[in-house]
Amino acid sequence: MITLNLTRADDVEGVYLKLPASPVEIAKAFAELDAINTDISSTKITEAISNVYNLSGYLKNVDVEKSGELDKLSALARKMQTMGRDSCYLFEGVLDANSVNGLDDILRLSESLDE
Repeated sequence: MITLNLTRADDVEGVYLKLPASPVEIAKAFAELDAINTDISSTKITEAISNVYNLSGYLKNVDVEKSGELDKLSALARKMQTMGRDSCYLFEGVLDANSVNGLDDILRLSESLDE
């Protein structure tokens, strides 16, 4: 599981979204964001809470408003639900040891832990 803290603009107020989430839960989170600020171009991840402690730094630049990105984040969250503590430690190291240039790289690395 991954819990994202989403904000808009430079607002300190944010919304937590636990992934994987249903479309209704996602819509509710984004409705709460709309109540804070309607500028969707400024939506950003300020924090990602998970058992992979360095993951937050890699997810901060993900554009959650871009089509398909929330689906990828949900796929990553589902993958992480199957990981034990040793796999989480391994994933932390794999992230730091590789060039990570976006969510596609993170997903690819999460799928290749057995290699």
